[in-house]
Amino acid sequence: TAEWENKLSRVSRGEMTSEDFMEGIHKLVNDLVSTYHAVSSEQKAVFGGEGQSLLGKCPRCGSDVISGKYGPYCTKKCGMKLGKAMGMELDEDQVKALLEGKKILLKGLTSKKGKNYDAYLTPKGISDFHYTDKEGREVSGFQYDYEMSFPDKKK
Repeated sequence: TAEWENKLSRVSRGEMTSEDFMEGIHKLVNDLVSTYHAVSSEQKAVFGGEGQSLLGKCPRCGSDVISGKYGPYCTKKCGMKLGKAMGMELDEDQVKALLEGKKILLKGLTSKKGKNYDAYLTPKGISDFHYTDKEGREVSGFQYDYEMSFPDKKK
């Protein structure tokens, strides 16, 4: 960018045309795109982009699971869904616990009859799923199977 600043100063003094400046930018961008046309998720994770943190290993393929802008995901993008359970969004600590095989507590679940309850979920393997969404698109992937238990009621 310092070089660009110098060239922009030259453009403002009339020592260089704006077309020549833009041609240089265009060439640089083309060179970068042709040289670095693909960057793997693992390479992106090295830079630890904003909002990304390592949460654990994917239970399906063993790749890293990181937290990105739109929630946790497997860096290999194997189709394992990790950000929700029982229709609720999971926070990073809950995802980490599940990836370690630990149980988590979900509060405020709603039964089919409309009553609220809390439940512990313990991961017990994975299974595949398939459904058609509201727009008619086929959706498939993999998700945890859970063992559900309930907190003791207070007396």
